[in-house]
Amino acid sequence: MLTRLSKKPLLLGLGSAILIAVTCMIVGISFAEEKPDKLAEGDKQFEEKSYRKAYEAYEDYLKDHPDSADWFRIKLRMGHCQAQLGNHEKAETELTELADKDGLSDLERGRADYRLGHYFMERPHYYYENSKGVKSWGKWIADSSYHNTQKDDTERAKDRLAASFKLMEPEGRKALKTLGENPDSVAMVEEAYNAGLDAAAALHTWQYQAQQERKSIDYFDANGQKQTYYYYQYKFEDRDEVIKELDALVKLSEDLKQSCQSLLVQGREFPKDVMDAISAGPKKAQNMAALAMYRKAQFLVALT
Repeated sequence: MLTRLSKKPLLLGLGSAILIAVTCMIVGISFAEEKPDKLAEGDKQFEEKSYRKAYEAYEDYLKDHPDSADWFRIKLRMGHCQAQLGNHEKAETELTELADKDGLSDLERGRADYRLGHYFMERPHYYYENSKGVKSWGKWIADSSYHNTQKDDTERAKDRLAASFKLMEPEGRKALKTLGENPDSVAMVEEAYNAGLDAAAALHTWQYQAQQERKSIDYFDANGQKQTYYYYQYKFEDRDEVIKELDALVKLSEDLKQSCQSLLVQGREFPKDVMDAISAGPKKAQNMAALAMYRKAQFLVALT
């Protein structure tokens, strides 16, 4: 009788434990289902240019998923968000830390350098700083001193964009070999091309930060008196490198056009997304080559 009585509380206790465990499991599943998708929310806000909300959503997502496969893409966007919000110290810090982080692939580093180089080119090139150390980029504030950053920004932009093109061009060349397999290959070539185009533009801009060289022309005025006309000219010390980069872009564009046309005349069957990409490739490549040649002509005119 004693044995029968002692089993009842034991069974009741065991049943209660199972009930609690199942209840916790159900609550946990419900909580997981109700928990908002912060990554999707961040992407939505980013596309809508609600950069503060996007940054906050991305930040929350990475707290819960520090090893996410989307980590690099998210960090790149977070740096862009800070720039768009006018938080220029934070934008520079976050983008620089990302670009210089160990363990990035060549493609990731090239993309990070590209975004950072663009940031240096696009941000205001001056700020005001008051006695409390508060900085205001592009806008005057009371009790402040003026600081011009144009030369430093231009130098850092041309260095980062040059580093980006150095890494992106081989990626674009590799993509030429997979045009018939990967629908994203044309876009990869175009991305490498854009890196080179902006690297050349930044290097061109840098030439105007160098010292000008004074030159003179002797002439005779209406009275037959010898006169000297003085003028200043930029040296364009990197002229050969600018031309070299633009010529490389023309070659890349021509190779893209030829590769797409070669695939199209073979009459092979390709997946629809691949066919759409390589069908649009020749015209796109022709426009790319034309733009690179136009930029080269602009630069040659500037030399004179």
